[in-house]
Amino acid sequence: MKMLSVQKNNQTLINIVAKWLWSEWGSENNLNYWESWVESSTFIDKIPQTFVALESDKVVGTVSLWRCDLQSRQDIFPWLGGLYVDKTCRKRGIGSALQEHAFEVARNLGYTELYMFTELDKYFERFGWKYCEEIPDESGKMVKLYCRKLE
Repeated sequence: MKMLSVQKNNQTLINIVAKWLWSEWGSENNLNYWESWVESSTFIDKIPQTFVALESDKVVGTVSLWRCDLQSRQDIFPWLGGLYVDKTCRKRGIGSALQEHAFEVARNLGYTELYMFTELDKYFERFGWKYCEEIPDESGKMVKLYCRKLE
């Protein structure tokens, strides 16, 4: 599996990632929001960055490192977000490989921990994430905040 940084001039990858994020977390009329989000997450030497996993030149998943993924927690940084694996490619270790790639990039940038939030139970703990607390997301729904040390 090959990991690739999404760059601002690669509209094909931006569109694929934006449509995935929109389909998973967007609403009916906000695809342009997700396109803008991904387009602004294309730095190489600092956060925010977006990555894709390739298998035989097919894009099979994505993950990002962001400055903020939850408006109610401006006090913590950086965030792992947008972890998504194509539905036809799940249960093959792609999500794990994407996280490991993001961990390595964050370490190389000098970060010692990452944060993320989710509604999932018993998935991220397998990858070293530690539960911190329940916090409200933008809609007021309670979600789980996790921290991951980068050692």
